[in-house]
Amino acid sequence: MLDCHEITSALGEFGLCEKTERGTRVTTHCLYPSFEPVSVMVVSGKVGFEVHDNAGAVTSAWLHGRDRAAIGKILAKSARTYGCDFEKDVISCRAFEVRGLYGAILSVANASADAARAALGKETVQSEESLVARTHAVLERSHQNLKLRKGFDYPGQSGKHYKFDIAAFREDELALFEAVLPHPYSIASKYLAFSDTETRPGLYKYAVYDQALPSEDRALISNVADLVSYNSFVKTGGNVIFT
Repeated sequence: MLDCHEITSALGEFGLCEKTERGTRVTTHCLYPSFEPVSVMVVSGKVGFEVHDNAGAVTSAWLHGRDRAAIGKILAKSARTYGCDFEKDVISCRAFEVRGLYGAILSVANASADAARAALGKETVQSEESLVARTHAVLERSHQNLKLRKGFDYPGQSGKHYKFDIAAFREDELALFEAVLPHPYSIASKYLAFSDTETRPGLYKYAVYDQALPSEDRALISNVADLVSYNSFVKTGGNVIFT
């Protein structure tokens, strides 16, 4: 059984607070559809503090191919649900004193994550979640004595950390999996994660897809990972990952 110290260590990347030129940035436990944590900015004002998402929800939706004009009402509705304002692409909330910051930070982070997910649309989000779940199930059924983890944190060569959909361990070997969809952000984010990840013996990178990808996206992803169709992965029973 894990003790609290181990759990706290595993959650260490969340709740981080750092000063920037634009204010104090706080990394929260809320996640965008890309599984990137939501960070909010805290800025001192003449009256209390302003907490905002630095246009994080709008950026997430835009990178997923959603037009700003078409999603404005969706984003505004999510903001209102959590008692926040939405203006000039930013979701914000005000805290009039320090003890109100906790609630303001949670409100903005939840509103931003909810807005991005709503703008992306349930169908797309569910497609990615489904592909990850189905790929994980195939790996569970394979006879390779694998240890599996979802949402696995792995450092890039740049120092940035990435959340891979699935990590499969076998002895001293590791295979990293990402579900890829034919959407701009999916392609861009998966490419970035794979390209920044080291290349070494015993480390394997797999991009799994189940919807047709444009030829240029296939070529791009293939430069940094092995592109595998879900159907072919099922046929092999997931037993060819460590090759």
